[in-house]
This record gives sequence, C-alpha cells and structure tokens, in this order.
Amino acid sequence: MVDKSLEDSIYDSQALRNSVAVDLAVESVLDATTLLKLRQMLEMQSLTQLIFEQINAYLGKGVYCCAKATL
Repeated sequence: MVDKSLEDSIYDSQALRNSVAVDLAVESVLDATTLLKLRQMLEMQSLTQLIFEQINAYLGKGVYCCAKATL
C-alpha cells in the first residue's frame, strides 16, 4: 500500500486502527513520511519477510494465510 494511502486508510478504517493500536481520541496516525521511513527501515533490516513468516505461522493455526503482500 502506498504510504499516503495507508495513512488515509488508517484514519478511515476502525479495523485498521485496531490492528495498529491507534486510538484517535488519544493520538494521531503516523504521517506518510514516517510510515515510509518505517517501511524502508524494515526492508533494510530484512524484517519484512520475517514479519510475514510470523503472521503466516499465527494464521496457519486457523484457516487464514497471507500468500503475498507488501508492507
């Protein structure tokens, strides 16, 4: 997801806010630049693949699986 789109989606979706633990009554959503820097940091440290492996391991215990996505 493009970082600006992600920022907008978090504002628009209660489910996304819950998944990233953002309470708009207390704090604001990270801006697109911060989200981009976070994503780049994760990619530079090769953590995106590890994150998806952990998510798939968790979801694999149930019915769901994330085959391919971008972070």
